Amino acid sequence: MEIEKLANIEITDEDILWVEEMMGGKVHFDSARVNVLKNMDSVDIQAFPGSGKTTILVAKLAILAKKWPYSNAGICVLSHTNVAREEIEERLGNTEIGRKLLSYPHFIGTVHSFFDTYVSLPWLKSNGYEINIIDTELVHSLRWNKLPRNKRYYLEMQYKSETICEYRDNIGNIERVKNEETNELLLSVIEKTQKDGYFTFGEMLLYAQKVLKEWDEIPKAIQRRFPILFIDEAQDTDTFQWNLLKKAFNSDGELSIRQGFGDSNQAIYGNLYADDTTENFPRENALVLSESRRFDSSISSLANTVALSKAQMDGTDNEFTQKGIKHTIFLFEKENAAQVIDEFGQLILDTFSDEELKTYEKEGVHVIGMIHDKKEETKVLPDGDLEAVNKQWIGGMRGCYVEVDDEKRYLFVGGHHDGRVTMMHLEKDGSIGTIADGIFHKGMARGSDRRTNTPHVDCVKLTPDQKFLCAVDNGLDQVKIYRVDYTYGKLKLVDIIRGPLESAPRMIRFSRDGKYAYILYELTHEIEVYKYSVENEQPQFDKIQTITTQGKKEEDICAASGMEITKSGKYLFVSNAGVNTVVAYEIDPATGMLTQAFRTKVDSDYPKMLAIYPDEKHYLTVNNTSNDIVSYTINYEKGFSLQNGAPVKVDKPNCIYILKLEE
Repeated sequence: MEIEKLANIEITDEDILWVEEMMGGKVHFDSARVNVLKNMDSVDIQAFPGSGKTTILVAKLAILAKKWPYSNAGICVLSHTNVAREEIEERLGNTEIGRKLLSYPHFIGTVHSFFDTYVSLPWLKSNGYEINIIDTELVHSLRWNKLPRNKRYYLEMQYKSETICEYRDNIGNIERVKNEETNELLLSVIEKTQKDGYFTFGEMLLYAQKVLKEWDEIPKAIQRRFPILFIDEAQDTDTFQWNLLKKAFNSDGELSIRQGFGDSNQAIYGNLYADDTTENFPRENALVLSESRRFDSSISSLANTVALSKAQMDGTDNEFTQKGIKHTIFLFEKENAAQVIDEFGQLILDTFSDEELKTYEKEGVHVIGMIHDKKEETKVLPDGDLEAVNKQWIGGMRGCYVEVDDEKRYLFVGGHHDGRVTMMHLEKDGSIGTIADGIFHKGMARGSDRRTNTPHVDCVKLTPDQKFLCAVDNGLDQVKIYRVDYTYGKLKLVDIIRGPLESAPRMIRFSRDGKYAYILYELTHEIEVYKYSVENEQPQFDKIQTITTQGKKEEDICAASGMEITKSGKYLFVSNAGVNTVVAYEIDPATGMLTQAFRTKVDSDYPKMLAIYPDEKHYLTVNNTSNDIVSYTINYEKGFSLQNGAPVKVDKPNCIYILKLEE
């Protein structure tokens, strides 16, 4: 072992038995996977579908975290997505090892967030730049509007748009046009806005490139800080990012080791930046996880004929492999989609005997489909039950919050998984119509030591005057404000409220008189109070107060989660997960500011959301870990609440709404 900091770290058979038990005893690593776990050299791991590469990576990280001896040097894990981080949270999040991995001195995040945190931001700040906004779309728009109208017209005639307003390839370089005066003006606008603290995401990586080229000591410092680098889904890293990584970790095998995990056959090809060769991944002499536990040999042999990798996938055969079952593709017209499942069912009956189906009844035969989520519209029956009306695709994945305008013209959906805001038509009978507009949030939060810094829209809320939609992005530390065009069904970004660094805004609520807005921040355990108004048809949010939701002894385990205002508008309630408390604040009707009325413990685990009864004497907490809903009676005078009745068991509840039934 040439790397001094890793010389005394050895992964043993006992470590592997320990991690198998740590992961619930449901995982067993064979010799090929044990070889990957034990390897501490600079090497890539070429995996195949169903080989469990992310599970192996998480297991290896757990072992390393357990044995890690340093307090000022850590493990670095990079990827395009947060799959590895989410699997750590799911499998190890409640363990001491999981908490170690997800905190200092280790780093688990995206390539963008890594270079921003450790290269670009420190350099910019040390050179006198203030950082106000890092957002490509908004900065493009800002710079475009600073150009004289005649210059914008000229650029449009050259088939150029706002995207021309940023550096390309290198700092100081732009996409040039024939008119040199326009080029100089573009450069001037970019330079001036950067001095004011406005950068695109691409420019942040360009600054990282510049710093790594000019300062030889920075790569050494990075490798002393992170002597071991793992890259998950390495096949999706584009050429520009590979070049940055090679500069940052330029003493591979001497000061640091690099292990890439991925499948070169699953790379994202055909986009502008994808590297469709195997030049960067996998390197020569890669370790191969050839066994696929997802496909049998009949499928793997077909796939191997069109695979890019030199290594071949080995399918895992079963008793049905020898039957020679034909692979089947169903082609259908859209209007006949409902018949596909029936045809599939008939294929199953024709293929397998009754005895075989009975034998494997527990495993079952499954239909897997519908890549995208659809939202289901329901109506409330007189007895409070819900009846499904229809479903529509929302244009994205995992919608988690819905809002309807007062005139019931449109449904607005916030997407947690993909950071999408969707605007959908509503029909006169209340059913959901087609998509009117949709916007994917882009970018990355400025912080890094947190569970996510990519877009996650957790709340969408219309302003009381119905003019604007507030999209609360938990991942980007922002609330984006969109103007709603009800005539044409369009959303247009007009403002952004930027939260504190690594604050994770959770939701927004407005006072009953519509004059004040309240934003709840999950990770900083705070409420920010804003005065809301409209001036010259533009929304104005002026911050007037910041107040904590956290008790003096609650420290970092507090996560502000739910927030609601009473029907009268006199009180605002917040639930804190982790410490399991509910805090009530009195709202000053003249100023909108908050004063804590009382704080009370609740007898439930992880109160993710809460709802206040119309009588304002009771509230409900929705408890995501204890899997129940609990009712409490409020004693305002003495400042506490008491549980009212037994909990109602509900599996993994997330939100709740109280609706008064018609008599």
